[in-house]
Amino acid sequence: AAEKQLEHWQSVVIGGGLINGLTLAGSWPDEVLSTILNGDEPLKTAWNHTLTASSVMADDESVPKGTRYDALRIVALRDWSDAEPQLEKYLQKGVHDELQMGAVSGLADVREAHAAEMLIAAYEYLSAHNRKLALEGMLRDEAKTLLTLRAIEKSQLPAELKKNEMVLKLREHANAEIRKQAELVTQ
Repeated sequence: AAEKQLEHWQSVVIGGGLINGLTLAGSWPDEVLSTILNGDEPLKTAWNHTLTASSVMADDESVPKGTRYDALRIVALRDWSDAEPQLEKYLQKGVHDELQMGAVSGLADVREAHAAEMLIAAYEYLSAHNRKLALEGMLRDEAKTLLTLRAIEKSQLPAELKKNEMVLKLREHANAEIRKQAELVTQ
């Protein structure tokens, strides 16, 4: 029933399995799930409950951090006005690395420009692993990639990114504007 709380195993399967798996496969989880939910009202109702319940679970300190990470992956698929403040809360300096990873990974699944701006602003204090995830997320679509390249150019991101393999590869990108910006940044 829609009133039930989200079970830990459900958060792990949906956030850590389904959503993370779709991201690793190069898909946008919201697009794939929208296709699956299309026309199935009971499933949409259950999904909407999952979105709301994931937000509660992510903030529940009695829940293991790994499960809260998975819940944050789900939170990112909520309406941006609901997801953004919660993801921002877990992106802050000093937040436990695994919870921060949930926010970073969640923001990587959001196409809003502000999601990339949040990752750029947080980049300096993220762990090495979370920095890698953040950079992958910042380079997931063309608009976020251009924001990232401009942030490198303006020294809002570390200069060492000019030599990063993912950034260097952008010199061969299909988009001419990205190629040009990448050439400029990686000279």
